[in-house]
Amino acid sequence: MLFGRAAINGHYNLGRDHQGWRWSDALDSHGFVTAEPGERVFIANSSENRTYRGLIGEGGRVTDLTVFAERDGESVARQATGNVYIAYGQVFVHAPDGTLTRRIDVPERPLQSLFGGADGRTLFILTHHSLYALVP
Repeated sequence: MLFGRAAINGHYNLGRDHQGWRWSDALDSHGFVTAEPGERVFIANSSENRTYRGLIGEGGRVTDLTVFAERDGESVARQATGNVYIAYGQVFVHAPDGTLTRRIDVPERPLQSLFGGADGRTLFILTHHSLYALVP
């Protein structure tokens, strides 16, 4: 049961139901991003088919939001060199200015990607059935 409908910042608050507050019945999240205030983050928006770049402000608010690439994805990973990897059917690599530089073909559709390993240079790509690792 929903208890109200009010527009807040362009999103509809559908009210509180038995599962908690719902802000939109069309927003999906495919992964989490961790960042400290002042750090840059990349957020894919599938409803607009775009990836945005923004800064984390106090309290975790995303500020200075601008279009980074005209492509969305299931996940976005940022390399220490500044390159951005967008998982969208395959993995698309963008330079820090948003220019597409190459594509990494993966045998299965990527769901999540992140950099890790002992030196933070290994790109891990999770699919439905496998975990791939490579050093780009």
